[in-house]
Formats: sequence, C-alpha cells, structure tokens
Amino acid sequence: MNEHYITWNEKEQKAYMANWLRGLLKTNVVNISFVKKDGSTRMMNATLMPEKLASVKEEGTSKESNDYIRVTDIELNEWRTIRVDSITEIKFTLE
Repeated sequence: MNEHYITWNEKEQKAYMANWLRGLLKTNVVNISFVKKDGSTRMMNATLMPEKLASVKEEGTSKESNDYIRVTDIELNEWRTIRVDSITEIKFTLE
C-alpha cells in the first residue's frame, strides 16, 4: 500500500487552521481555549454567526490574518482577537 503525506510549513498550517476555524465559527458556537499574552489560559465561547453579531459593538481595528482570528465572545458580547498559535483546544457540537 502506498501512503501519502502532506507536508506543510508553519505558515501553511496557520492559514489552514485559521480558515477552518473561521468557517466553523460562521455556523457554530465554539469553545476555544488559548494562552493569553500574559501566559494565563482562557476559555471562551466564541462565534461568527451573523444572528449573534447584530448586537455586538464594533470597536478598534481588526487584526485578522492567518496569525490572528477575530471572534465574538458571546458571554461578554464583545469582539476579541486570538493568536492562532496560542489555541490549545477547540470544542464544538455540530447542529
């Protein structure tokens, strides 16, 4: 049997992860655990579902790229930016 492997560099891995997560967030509420800049761990219920974004105030500038993802924290009803490489766990239920 022939086995095939895909080899990605770090930049390609981040791009794939960021795009996959954005797609997931557009249709689900996702529990994301990540390490903050200060070294502490945070869990957040986040989404990009249009029906959940209507009441969220837009503040500041977006840092979204393949290194960062901008999400709405549904408990605080505020925008947050997460470094893709700081994510340690993603939990979701497909509906």
